[in-house]
Amino acid sequence: MRINGERNLTSNITFSFNANYIQNRYDRSSAIGTVFDNVLQSPGQIPLTRYKDYKNDPFSTPDGYYNEYYQNPYFALGNNRSLSRNDYLTGNVQLKWFPIKELSLLVRVGLSNRSFATKNTTDKFTYSDYRLKETPNFSNVVGAVGESSGFNTQINPEFIAQYIKKLSKDFTLNVIAGGVLRQNAFKVVSVGTTGGLAQSGFFNINNGLGNASASEADYKARQIGLYGDARLGFRNYLYLHITGRNDWRSILAPESRSFFYPAADISFIASDAFSFLKQSNVIESLKIRGGVSKVGNVNLGNSLNFGAYSLLPTFSSSFGYPFNGIAGYGLNDRIVAPNIKPEITLAYEGGIDFSLYKARITGSFTYYNSSTTDQAVPIDIASSSGFDTFLTNTGEVTNKGIETTLRVVPVSNTTTGLEVSVGANYTYNENKVASIGSGLTQVSLAGSTGTGLGIWAIEGQSFPSIKGTDYVRDDQGRIIVDPTTGFPSNSTNTIVLGNTSPKHRIGLDAAASFKGFRLAVLFEYRGGFVMGQTSGSYDFSGAGIRTTYFNRERFVIPNSSYLDPVTNTYVENTNITTRTGGVDFWTNGPTNTAVGTNYVYSAAFWKLRELSLGYDIPKSVLGSLKYVKAARISLQGRNLFIWTPKTNIYTDPEYSSAGADSNGIGVVNLGQTPPARFYGATLSLTF
Repeated sequence: MRINGERNLTSNITFSFNANYIQNRYDRSSAIGTVFDNVLQSPGQIPLTRYKDYKNDPFSTPDGYYNEYYQNPYFALGNNRSLSRNDYLTGNVQLKWFPIKELSLLVRVGLSNRSFATKNTTDKFTYSDYRLKETPNFSNVVGAVGESSGFNTQINPEFIAQYIKKLSKDFTLNVIAGGVLRQNAFKVVSVGTTGGLAQSGFFNINNGLGNASASEADYKARQIGLYGDARLGFRNYLYLHITGRNDWRSILAPESRSFFYPAADISFIASDAFSFLKQSNVIESLKIRGGVSKVGNVNLGNSLNFGAYSLLPTFSSSFGYPFNGIAGYGLNDRIVAPNIKPEITLAYEGGIDFSLYKARITGSFTYYNSSTTDQAVPIDIASSSGFDTFLTNTGEVTNKGIETTLRVVPVSNTTTGLEVSVGANYTYNENKVASIGSGLTQVSLAGSTGTGLGIWAIEGQSFPSIKGTDYVRDDQGRIIVDPTTGFPSNSTNTIVLGNTSPKHRIGLDAAASFKGFRLAVLFEYRGGFVMGQTSGSYDFSGAGIRTTYFNRERFVIPNSSYLDPVTNTYVENTNITTRTGGVDFWTNGPTNTAVGTNYVYSAAFWKLRELSLGYDIPKSVLGSLKYVKAARISLQGRNLFIWTPKTNIYTDPEYSSAGADSNGIGVVNLGQTPPARFYGATLSLTF
């Protein structure tokens, strides 16, 4: 529900407000990722939908289900539930006053609040003695209940003063000065059972066999900013724009809390400066621009803890405590440099904007180059120190590229109301690690077991980079196989296998409007990067398509060689086949599942981002609705279709299991369900 309003209190004072409330409730399984993995690995001939009735059908119950590694997916989904509720309230109120014509003073207060509560349950289940004996992988499900509730609130008071004045015939001035306070607060309290449930089906914290566990997280952070913005114009075609801002961040040490960052840019509107361009029938607008900026940022924490209390190691209650009335606490495993500073990005950019044939053709071109220093990065340290990571400022990352846009309106008929527009944009971006510092040449950002892939920041390489193991190879890059078994072996060393951030982005959109209808479509392409699958379990189960490439028969490893005992040189392998093409090869680590190169593939994709159809209801239809000035109804779908290269046999590349907070972008696993399609309808009324 949303409501907006505005009223002129006097001739020079305006009051306005907006409020938005969203409520959602979910009842879903908490085992979705596990079940998705298990279903992918189920044999293709198994009719999974036949096992829905896990409570009554003897072959669908946990005791009777055929699989000795995984539970019936219907049982796993039904036995592990998560009930959650979210209430969002956002909005702001503002008062704008013009004490004189050239000066406006604005006071605004914004609020964003999320209240939430979650209850997770797992019912108990006791397997039969026969099942436990025949399936040692299984153990009884003891059951559990966990509940949490809390809030996440942001408050933004803000003051803005703006002065606009024509200084003379040639010069204009636009000055803005302001201040903003942002306070973020997050709190969550959680309780849960321990030791399992005493009574099946009764999901109450008091139904636990052990003492209930409890935890609380409470964070608060503040940011104060003062800023100024000045734009000086000359004859409406040359503009100088200067900004400056100083921030104070509560999460930093007192000596590092304050940091200042300025920016300046200049723009020249050639089409308004030269008479021959003013008279042109082709060029409507032509602007050349350039700028330099310095931006400060604090990248500690995330959207829940805001980086609060990150400068000192903290203690948490240790397992099994309190015991007999005695508390026990353990120090966490990260130590932090006490003088953490904000990261600073220095950027330069230049570009051109143009409009041709009365805005039937518009476009832009921008080149940018930036350098970011003093990033807060956790560095692995020897665990003998008592800690695992050391958080400190380090490194320099450079970022350069181009951004281009082009839009064409091939049809625009005011008589019939038909208009068709087509747009495109292209971005090339290149990230590189210029230096790391602290005597390091590379830093691990996210690792994995199984396939041995990991995300790294490596000096001189693209950022982020993915590293992993490879087969042992000869000088010509051929895989060395055993002359007797035909099996390859993996190397213990890791190599760089590519970058995991897209270098190329293309957007294509089109829209058509006719007699109140509007149809719009948006496509996007991303390419020039790779991603990695961190689990070889797809091959372990035999459900992965890789295990069928050679019909599970003996085969010659492509591009392989072996050591010829006569010449003591590596020669091309054309006839030595693998000892087996089945379990011994595909489930074995050195021959397949522990070799990272087997699980790195192109992450390029085309995606249909959005398709929408809207209709403006005619006023003649609204005639009887006295207070409704306009109405619009629309249907939309998002994330509808995706096209990927054949090498991507796993999933949608557009997410990462390592998490954005660690920059560990580009590794996924089978437990991650792909993004979903979204369909929606909207009715908008104007009163």
